[in-house]
Amino acid sequence: DQTRQLIGWLYEKVGLLQRAFHSLSDVLVEEVDALRVRAGAHEALMDSVMAQAAEVALIKQEVALLSQAHPGSATLASQLASQLAAARAAEAALRAEMRSLADENDARRHEQAASRTAAEREARAERSQRAK
Repeated sequence: DQTRQLIGWLYEKVGLLQRAFHSLSDVLVEEVDALRVRAGAHEALMDSVMAQAAEVALIKQEVALLSQAHPGSATLASQLASQLAAARAAEAALRAEMRSLADENDARRHEQAASRTAAEREARAERSQRAK
C-alpha cells in the first residue's frame, strides 16, 4: 500500500516536472524567436548605418578633391561634417539599443532563474509536507 502511494506520488511529481519543463521550454522558444526578430531589425539598421558611413567616406573623399580644385568650397565641407555627425549619432543610438536589449535579456534570464528556484522550493516544501 505504501509502495503504491509512493509510486503515485512519484508519478505526480514527474508530471509536475514535465509540465514545468514544457512551460519553460515554450517561454524559451518564444524569447529566442523575439530576439531573432529584434536582431534582424537591428542588423538591417546596422547595415543602413554602415552604408551611410561608406557614403560619407566617399563624399569626404570627393570634398577633399573638390577642395583642392576649388579652395573656397567650405560649404560642402560643412555639409559633409553634418552628414558624418548624423551617421555617428545613428550608430550610437543603435549601440545603445543593442545594450538595452542585452540588459533586458539578462533580466529575463534572472527572472526565469528566480522562477525555477521558487518552483524548486515549492516542490521541496510539498515533498516535506507529504513526508510528514
